[in-house]
Amino acid sequence: MTGVHLFSLIAVCILGGESACQSRSDEMLPPSPATPPSPSPPAEPQRPLPTSVVCRDSIAPAIPSPHRTFYINAASGSDGADGRTPQTAWRSLGKANAAAQPGDLFLLSGTFSHQLIHPAESGLLDAKIVYRGMPGTIISGGQYDVIVWLDGVSHIVVDGLELVNEGTAIAMRSGANNNWIRNVYAHDLGSVGVHLTAAIGNRIEDSRIERVGNEDGNTGEGIFMQDGANRNAIVRNTIRNAGHGALWISYQNAAEATSDDNRVERNDLSNPWASGLGMNGKATRTIVQCNRIHDTADGRRVNYARAGVEVEGDGNIIRFNEIFRSGATGLTIQGRTSAGFIQNATNNRVYQNTFWENGRGGTGAESIQLIQKDVGDVRGNVIERNIFWHDTGLLADGPRYAVAADLYHATVPWIPATTNGNVVRDNLFPTSQDLFLVIRSGPGNDAYSAVRAQSVLTGWTGNIQTDPLFVDEAAGDVRLQSQSVASKLGAYCTVDCIVQ
Repeated sequence: MTGVHLFSLIAVCILGGESACQSRSDEMLPPSPATPPSPSPPAEPQRPLPTSVVCRDSIAPAIPSPHRTFYINAASGSDGADGRTPQTAWRSLGKANAAAQPGDLFLLSGTFSHQLIHPAESGLLDAKIVYRGMPGTIISGGQYDVIVWLDGVSHIVVDGLELVNEGTAIAMRSGANNNWIRNVYAHDLGSVGVHLTAAIGNRIEDSRIERVGNEDGNTGEGIFMQDGANRNAIVRNTIRNAGHGALWISYQNAAEATSDDNRVERNDLSNPWASGLGMNGKATRTIVQCNRIHDTADGRRVNYARAGVEVEGDGNIIRFNEIFRSGATGLTIQGRTSAGFIQNATNNRVYQNTFWENGRGGTGAESIQLIQKDVGDVRGNVIERNIFWHDTGLLADGPRYAVAADLYHATVPWIPATTNGNVVRDNLFPTSQDLFLVIRSGPGNDAYSAVRAQSVLTGWTGNIQTDPLFVDEAAGDVRLQSQSVASKLGAYCTVDCIVQ
């Protein structure tokens, strides 16, 4: 699948400009409310997310103290009041949007229906505009198909709100930059949880996004990034049940700009409806680290079995993640043409991850899938020092294979006994599988045992087939026992999480 979701673009209108106003800080922010509760998800591992010294984004940045504080109460407020105390609160978000200046804090309470957050001014680095929901605050339905509309503005903080019953919960496009979305619960949405287009340096953190799009129609993303969405941080979120992908970096036409240098860190992504994480051909230099990505569609519901992670871009890094119980392969790297653009999956690095129990749908799937179609190219990718365990493997003419390269529809297939510069080295694979199968349209497939692959294929060295000795795989505890040889591979679960 391409991962290019052709949803309708949200209606656009422009309000206001930017304010250069500044005033002295004289108030302190009240604490953020906890994210509202939701129905309990299926049982998942209760241990912390994967860790590494490179995954340092564990606490949201501090918000500067406000210059002014206003109260908005959807039930008892009046837009004719001054808004400066709970007793003289305003009633509508529109009143707050029109009044917003750098350094303003808006404290929201109650249930707002068919209203939206859309400030007429931007904040400043040291004087952000903050919309904060007090416990239980809900915005049900927005306007113009969106609830939080931050196109073209900067330094806006949206904190502690429940967003529901609209096409898109949050839109940041047209140069939106340095906005922070945190502690938001966005659910039951028609199209997208968070949509970023030409958006730079924004943060989405500590939020939960659930039930987005249409499973039957294979449409809808938890977070969708495209066309110059650069240097954004997606950290410490939980995303579940989106009709197409939990988190997708993609494009809708060949003319779009690439999306560069985004960071996806310490999230929990699960999507029984469809796919997990996608980085299509316009995704470059994404860093995906210390996430848990799991439980994608397995073919028993509406959609066919889907991969945990799909890559068609260039220079992306996937490291220190747990990727498990995907319906199809844990990792697919693909080169092919889509929407008029030749996607070349090149120079991606996948290292020090733990993959387990992937390929649950149908007859199973390989741990690593390389697909090259038409004139697309899969080249120079390095997959090293990972653990692949109890993935089902690709069943082909008797044996099961841990890695497969599908060149059946490739315009220029690889030369026999070569891998187009793709390297698989120093990984741990299941003991019962052959290592590598190359699928060709003719004259026949190339099959490699681990021994043959490592003696014939350039760079394919150091792969081993042995039990990694997880502490308790059935309970989701894939820390390593002290006698495990897997720690020598440098997988994320090394000294700090080996059980002694």
